[in-house]
Amino acid sequence: MLYRKIMSFAFIICLSSCASTDRLDLAGDWAGTLNIGGGSLRLIFHITESEDGFSTVIESVDQGGVMIPTELLIDGDTLVFLVESLGVDYAATLSGNQITGTFKQSGMTVENYTITRSD
Repeated sequence: MLYRKIMSFAFIICLSSCASTDRLDLAGDWAGTLNIGGGSLRLIFHITESEDGFSTVIESVDQGGVMIPTELLIDGDTLVFLVESLGVDYAATLSGNQITGTFKQSGMTVENYTITRSD
């Protein structure tokens, strides 16, 4: 009987620790400067969370604050931000308060593009 109680307790602890590590802390504003050619472009990724998951809008600060609806795909520890109409694909990973990865747009590739939590 004692063995069952111990195993049940261990199982519950395992489940609670697994559940807490699966939750991504993405909601908020993430900002970074995209260096392209001889210029730069400041972007803010506004990420919100609801019961249905995450939704994202990219704000292009240097282009008059235009807001670009963005699809966010999550596969394990990889985040992929997509804007199909503009050919944008930003595949990255979350580490603390930074998201770092490869930003691609219409044949242009920027390695190690990092956005940092700004809120």
